[in-house]
Amino acid sequence: MKNFTLKTITGGLTHFFGGWLLYGMLFESFFDQQCSESCKSVCRPEGEMLMEYMALASLIYGGLVAYVSIAKNVMDWKNAAITGAILGALFSGASGFMSYSMMDLTSLTGVISDICVNAVLTAAMAIAASFVGKEA
Repeated sequence: MKNFTLKTITGGLTHFFGGWLLYGMLFESFFDQQCSESCKSVCRPEGEMLMEYMALASLIYGGLVAYVSIAKNVMDWKNAAITGAILGALFSGASGFMSYSMMDLTSLTGVISDICVNAVLTAAMAIAASFVGKEA
């Protein structure tokens, strides 16, 4: 349980701050251009975002990465990177294409770009988690 908890926290922190760096700084203008008018009308302005729920979501996602890493017995950073990238692409692809099929929120370019960025972010989460909580 200690292993899972440490990996969850590490992965969650990596997701929170890595997401801020990738989505909030580096690719912010690109993803803003991909948003539809519908999306822009329902998105919270930056100052009104509920950061505590964003942190909770990051921890939950960190828990998913931790669980998969432990279940696959990922021990080194290379396997962690591969596992994380695959998990991130599958997770983002499933939710992105499901949302795209039912809602007018983003362009197809936005969905595909999100899959790529999330694969990198989830790989970073898995790599960070691979360095903590190793059982003796």
